[in-house]
Amino acid sequence: MSDSNTTLIDSLSLAKAKAQNFADTYAKESQILNGVAANPKESKGIDRYEVSPFWEVGVIILALLVLAILKRAFSKKLIQYSNALISNRFIGQLTREERSSESISVILVELLYFLIIALFANLLYKNINPEFILYGFEGFALFMLVFMVLHLLKVFVNSLLGWLLDLQTVITDFQFFNFLSHGAIAVFLFPIVILLMFSHVNHQLLLLIGGLVIVAMYCYRLSRLALRFWWEKRFLLKYFILYICGLEILPVLVLAKIAFKTL
Repeated sequence: MSDSNTTLIDSLSLAKAKAQNFADTYAKESQILNGVAANPKESKGIDRYEVSPFWEVGVIILALLVLAILKRAFSKKLIQYSNALISNRFIGQLTREERSSESISVILVELLYFLIIALFANLLYKNINPEFILYGFEGFALFMLVFMVLHLLKVFVNSLLGWLLDLQTVITDFQFFNFLSHGAIAVFLFPIVILLMFSHVNHQLLLLIGGLVIVAMYCYRLSRLALRFWWEKRFLLKYFILYICGLEILPVLVLAKIAFKTL
């Protein structure tokens, strides 16, 4: 009888020890997964590498597909766009050849721009306000919608001004150079966005570089527009100032005010 009781107690003790062992192992694994060192003597956490969400990979693949189509089907057109971005005489030539707003290559370049600028804005706003409720695909979709609506509104107002002031040719060149700057921003921001999403390079440094790219292209675009339409075409200064204030500076200020109100 005594041996039987002893065996039962030993069995219970063994089972209890195994259960405790299992609990300790589970606790250590949970700590490791959460980035905490399993050894209590180690105060330094274990770095974890997060995998980018699936939707970000999908957007990058879509952007790469757009780039591949442009390179394959419109390589000559892309060279012309690059030349027009640098040389004034190519702009008039391109706008005379075709209605640029209806060109498939223009639509694809604009699509690439909206994809990249929305991704960059989403990542930038995440860095400014990590508690942004729409961060993720919802935030990306919101930014892309906002940029598209502002662009279409600008195109509509430009066309209306061209009709009212009888400056259709000038306004067409305005809009075409805006498109060229969009394409340049998309090309320069693309590698920065990829590094932001899939590398561990200093994100604040990358965001600063991306912001400088956007500001530099913005200033270059305004200077080129001023030189082309104020000096060469005698575009009245008052019209140019109204255009800059109403369709360039005002939307940026409105977006900044909305963004910082949510901080």
